[in-house]
Amino acid sequence: MSHRNVTDMANPQQELETSKQLLEAILDNLVDGILTFDEKGVIQLVNRAGVYIFGYEGDELIGQNIRILIPSLANDASQKELKELLKQVSGLGDELEGQRKDGRIFPMYFAVSEVNLDHQKVYTAIIQDFTERKFMEAQVWEKERLNIELEKERGLRDVKNSFISMMSHDLKTPLAAIRLASSMLRNYGDRSSAEEKEETYDTIDQQVEHLTELINDVMIISRQDFTGAELDREIIDLETYCRDIIEELQLAYRMKRTLNFNGTDRRIEALIDVKMMRRALTNLLTNAIKYSPEGAPVNMELAYADCQAIIKISDHGIGIPQEDLPRLFEPFSRASNVGGIPGTGLGLAIAKQAMDLHGGSITVASELGKGTTFTIILPAEDC
Repeated sequence: MSHRNVTDMANPQQELETSKQLLEAILDNLVDGILTFDEKGVIQLVNRAGVYIFGYEGDELIGQNIRILIPSLANDASQKELKELLKQVSGLGDELEGQRKDGRIFPMYFAVSEVNLDHQKVYTAIIQDFTERKFMEAQVWEKERLNIELEKERGLRDVKNSFISMMSHDLKTPLAAIRLASSMLRNYGDRSSAEEKEETYDTIDQQVEHLTELINDVMIISRQDFTGAELDREIIDLETYCRDIIEELQLAYRMKRTLNFNGTDRRIEALIDVKMMRRALTNLLTNAIKYSPEGAPVNMELAYADCQAIIKISDHGIGIPQEDLPRLFEPFSRASNVGGIPGTGLGLAIAKQAMDLHGGSITVASELGKGTTFTIILPAEDC
């Protein structure tokens, strides 16, 4: 009877020892670090992976405080700070900085779960070393960055080639007209009437002016250091100013195009650089004319609201595809549907630069086949 009782008692002890050995074997073969610690942070158990992750050996960590493993917790950190950290990493865990035995800092995943044993709280932490993962992420991001840079470079190369092609076309046309006019004067000047000579001189002047404007556009858009301090500002009446621009363009197109101006019949004063703003508005109006069918009117409207001058330039032309709108104001950018219509892609970029320097804004609304409207908002004076 006594022998049987001893045997009965030995079996549970043996089973308990076997279970303990099995649990230790499982813990030591996990790739994740596992450690347990009490409410004060004193480490009670750590598996082989945990020891390896932090660079310790054997049972060196047993009895140590987890503060030595987490740089964000100073050695003299209070219990409150420890509790705040445990709250942060409980459940799903969080990414923290870990500290190895040799002092090296590394990224780690740290998740904690709480267990009550014999009326005492025990915490079990799961740790993963993120060093390699972070390295791989950095490699992926670097590759992505290089791909983006290559794409940008490819895009810039395409833009440059397109710009050179457009500029070549835009420069050749006036140069050919000047050469033809010069040849006419040289070969037939003695037989031409005074009126014919005057027309030829006018042609040369117009083409030289066109070339000058092209060069000025390139110079303006290439000035990255232009801050606005160089602007020659003066207070002008926008009503008169806009009306004059419309009349000048109407004369330039020799009444072949209908340009309408709708004003407010009152003074709207603004502090602007007259030359820069004229170039911006002229670019918008000539674009409206260029991309509209012959006979279609181009409208310019001036309004006033909330201490702001509002200028709208609208046409009934080919419109702009929606996918082209986000890049419309970038230098050398042109809509994909312009076909063979000449242009450098600088006009809208210059208009945008002018509005920015004047503290204003420019937006666009367009519908394919129906037309485009540009809206300019400028701060007005006397408000």
